[in-house]
Amino acid sequence: MAVKEEKEKAKFVRESVVKYFFDMSKSTFTVMVLGGMAALFGIVETNQVDSYWAIFWGVFLTVILFVIGLLISKR
Repeated sequence: MAVKEEKEKAKFVRESVVKYFFDMSKSTFTVMVLGGMAALFGIVETNQVDSYWAIFWGVFLTVILFVIGLLISKR
């Protein structure tokens, strides 16, 4: 019985970590969109270079976190 319980515990931990990375991916995307909306409506002041870097890092982190979640879920 101990082996089965260990497998179930490992599965639960893996699923929790996968959910964490997917949630971080969604949160990163949401923050990127909200920041873009704030810049669009003039709530924050940005220049063009800062906007490009914010978009780049937002998309990059979203994709990386999503891929990490996929890799962990496939194991």
